[in-house]
Amino acid sequence: MKLLIVKMSSLGDVIHTIPLAKILKERFKEDIVIDWVVNREYISLINNNGIVRNAIPFDRKEWISFSGFFKTFSEIKAFSKQLKQEHYDIVFDVQGLLKSALVVAMAHGRISVGFSDAREGATFFYNKKIIVKKVMHAVEKNLLFLDFFKISWNKEDIDFPIYVSDEDKSYTDSLLRDYKISKDYAVFCPFSRWNTKMWEEQRFHKLAEMINGLGIDVVWTGSKNEKLVSQVKNDFTGKLNLNQLYYLFKQSRFVVTCDSGAMHLASAAKANILAIFGPTSPLKTGPYSVSNKAVVVQREDISCVPCFGKSCDRKNICLDIAPEKVFEIIQEKILS
Repeated sequence: MKLLIVKMSSLGDVIHTIPLAKILKERFKEDIVIDWVVNREYISLINNNGIVRNAIPFDRKEWISFSGFFKTFSEIKAFSKQLKQEHYDIVFDVQGLLKSALVVAMAHGRISVGFSDAREGATFFYNKKIIVKKVMHAVEKNLLFLDFFKISWNKEDIDFPIYVSDEDKSYTDSLLRDYKISKDYAVFCPFSRWNTKMWEEQRFHKLAEMINGLGIDVVWTGSKNEKLVSQVKNDFTGKLNLNQLYYLFKQSRFVVTCDSGAMHLASAAKANILAIFGPTSPLKTGPYSVSNKAVVVQREDISCVPCFGKSCDRKNICLDIAPEKVFEIIQEKILS
């Protein structure tokens, strides 16, 4: 049986889909071949894990723009031809948007399956729909696709196998040595794609001082496009790829983060997590805990949470959370 998973983005969404592929491979073993269409920047997260045969790159930025479509039409045509030639038995649209539904159409699978609540008219392209009836975490929502095969699962079945090469491990370890960081370190992830999700940087600095007072080093992380306003002692922003960051999380004492893709990568690494939430809901996209400690800090005394807003006329009041309070929770629920 040949199965194609269509889940291109975002970072957290791709991570949330890995358990689906993992359980399918475990149940069907050699009787299933799994390919996966994914944004190019996330390919390393699903390659070389013994689950996915081919990670097929989807170049979203170049292909979806109006000018880019015509510039790269030959690439899109080759992409479509590649999918058709595989003659997939089943195509799972785990993304549930028009762009992913168009990929489903290109693949011409014998059976196409998607969520009943898919948006932008995507359900038009499905032969079968997965019924979604309640609010649930994204990991467990994606596992509803197992219903197509009548496969049951337990929480113990959920895992996020991400391959880390010896080179990535060696580079990360040497970086820690160069910065003279002890094995007892915490990782800060202060960035998110939405400004409304981000706890103020100065609050992170204050929290770092308190954590340093416990004899725990703090490592600051972020992508190449993310910059801290103030200088810090251990600034790893822009220095790690996703697999190296996963490994850094895996070795850490704990991770402090806002609602972000990095938070989900830390959760996949089974790191202990303190996640500071503002306008979004941890019920759907909080850190998914299997064997790690995952604690969410969110204000419950204001009626507008969660608003899911990318802008705020109340000065982001939902993230007005004192560093002292966060430090107290870390001591009580993470370090105890």
